[in-house]
Amino acid sequence: MVFSRRIIFIYTTLILFPIFLGIIVFTSNLQKEQIENVKRENELYLQENIQNINSYIDSFAQLESATNANDDFMLFLINRNSELSIEEIDTLKKESKVLSRLLLVIPDIYALRLFIDNDYIPESWPVIINSKRFDVSSINKWEFNFVAAFMGNFNQYMDKSVCLTKPFAYKGNKIGNIQISMKMEDFFSFAYEKVSPNINNYIFKVENQELIPITNDKINAINTPLTESEIDLLSLFYNDNKSKSSSFKIHTSEGQTIFSYEYIPRMGIAIFTGFNLTTLNHQFLWSKCMATILLCLTGFLFYFVIRFATMRLMNRVFVLMNGLKEVGKGNLDVQLKVDGDDEVAETQIAFNKMIEQLKLQIKQIEQEQELAADTEVKAMQNQINAHFLYNVLETIKMQAVLNDQDDIAESLTVLGKMMRYCLRWRVHKVTLQQEIDYVLSYVYILNLRNDYIINLEILINPNYTNLEVPKMILQPIIENAFVHAIEPFGKDATIKVFTRVDTEKNILYLCIKDFGPGIPEDKIESIKNYLQDATFERTTKGSIGIKNIQQRLEMFYGEDYKIQIESELEKGTLICIPVPLQENSGGDL
Repeated sequence: MVFSRRIIFIYTTLILFPIFLGIIVFTSNLQKEQIENVKRENELYLQENIQNINSYIDSFAQLESATNANDDFMLFLINRNSELSIEEIDTLKKESKVLSRLLLVIPDIYALRLFIDNDYIPESWPVIINSKRFDVSSINKWEFNFVAAFMGNFNQYMDKSVCLTKPFAYKGNKIGNIQISMKMEDFFSFAYEKVSPNINNYIFKVENQELIPITNDKINAINTPLTESEIDLLSLFYNDNKSKSSSFKIHTSEGQTIFSYEYIPRMGIAIFTGFNLTTLNHQFLWSKCMATILLCLTGFLFYFVIRFATMRLMNRVFVLMNGLKEVGKGNLDVQLKVDGDDEVAETQIAFNKMIEQLKLQIKQIEQEQELAADTEVKAMQNQINAHFLYNVLETIKMQAVLNDQDDIAESLTVLGKMMRYCLRWRVHKVTLQQEIDYVLSYVYILNLRNDYIINLEILINPNYTNLEVPKMILQPIIENAFVHAIEPFGKDATIKVFTRVDTEKNILYLCIKDFGPGIPEDKIESIKNYLQDATFERTTKGSIGIKNIQQRLEMFYGEDYKIQIESELEKGTLICIPVPLQENSGGDL
C-alpha cells in the first residue's frame, strides 16, 4: 500500500470507525432497552392476570361464606334424622333457590353444589346433591378441566371448569362437601385468547418442585405447546430462583423467549407468560444490516472525498518522495524546486542539503578507504618485520642449544611463545588456559631480570580452562601488581590468581590478588571514576592499561560487566574481572 493510500485509509477509518462504533453501541443499547420494556410489559400483563385469578378465588370464598351464613338452613341440614314433611321439602326447595340466586349475584361462578351426607335430606338439583352421587374423595381440593359427568342430562354443566371441593361443616358438625366451579375459559381467560402473536400463556400445577402442565385442546390451539425438555428447563429456572415471581430468558423451539411467572399459593399453581423475541431480534438485525449498508456507502463517499483532498494537499510531498526514489536508484544529481514556505518547503530544502552533504561524505569515505588500504599495507609490512625478528630468535635459540646453553635456550623459548601470542592480535578471544600460559611466561621473564623471585600462584578449576576470555586480560593486571606492589620493595613476593562464581548472574570472576602496600581509598575512587569515563584508552607507554580491559569487557559483554577493585592498606589489592560463565563450566575451587 503506497503512502497516499495509507493516509486516505487512515483518515477514512478515523472518521468511519467512531460512526460504526456509535451505531453498534446505539443499536445494542436500544435493543437492551426494548427487551427491558418487553420484560416490564410482560410482567404487567402477568400481574393483571394474577389479579383476576385472585379475585375469582375471593369470589369462591365469598360464596362459601354466604352459604355458611344461613344458620337456619345449616341447622336444618344437620338435625334431620327422619323423613321430611311436605312443608320441610318446600323449605328445602326455597333455600336451594336462594343459593341458586347467589350465582346471579356472583356471575363469574359457574356452579354451586352441596354434597349432603344425610340420606334424609332429599336432593334439590342442581344445588343439593346426595354424596352417594359422586366420590368426592377421588378428586383434589382444586381440580382443573373438571367435567361434572354425574349431572346427567344437565348439559349446561358439562363444560370444563376450575373446581374447588372441600368439606362443608357448621359449628364443627360436618354436613358434607361443598363444590364451587367456574368455567376454565372464564377463570383462565388469558389462556383462551391471543392478545399478541408473540405472547403465550401457560398454567402449571406445582407438586414436589415439579411443574405439571394444566392445558386442554383449546389452550393448545391458542398457545404454542411446550416440549418436555422445555418444561424441564422452566422447572430448573423456577426451582433455582427460589422466588414466587421472577423473569428469565431461555431458548425454546420458537427462538429466544422471555418468561415471567408468579406462584399462586392459594391454588398451588404457577402462571407463566412467555414473550417470543424472534420478531424483535429480526427487526434489530434488519436495522443493523441497513445501518451497515448505509455506513459502507458513506465510507465510499468519504474515501473519494478524502482522496481528492489528500491528492491536492500532498502533491508536493509526492514530488519529494519521487526525489527520494531517484536517490535510492543512485542518482545524486537530483535537485528539488522549493515551492512555498511551509513545512514541505523546509523538507525540500533539507533534502537538497542532504544530497550535497551525501556527495561530500562519499568523497571523504573514498579518501578514508585509500588511507585505510595504505595503513593495512604498512601493518602487514610491520608484521613481516616482527616475524623476521621471531625467526632470528629461533635461530639464536638453536645456536644456544648446540652450545649447551640451556638457560639461554629456555629463555628464548619463553620469549618466542610470548611473541607468537602477541602477534595474533586479530584473534580477540582466547581460552583461559592460553591466557594463563602467557602470564606464566611473562612472570618467568620477570624472574630472569630480577634478583628476587615472584611466585605466581594459580588456583583455577580445570573445568574453566576452556572458557573463552578476551585476549590480554590478566597480564596487564599482573604487570600493575609487579610495578606498584613488588618492584619498589625488591624482595620475594606472591601473586595469587583464582576465581569466584556468581551463580545467580551466571558470572565467573577472574581474581588477581597481590600482598603489597594496598591502595588508598581516595586513589581507588579516582581509578573507578577513570574507568567510568567513556573516552577510549589507547595503549600507554607500550602496554595495555586497565581501562582498555574495561572497555573491551563492555564491548564484548555489555555495560553490566564492571571490574571490581578491593584494597586494604598494608594487606594488598584484589582486582576481579567478570566474564560470562558458560553452561559447560564446572564448579569453582
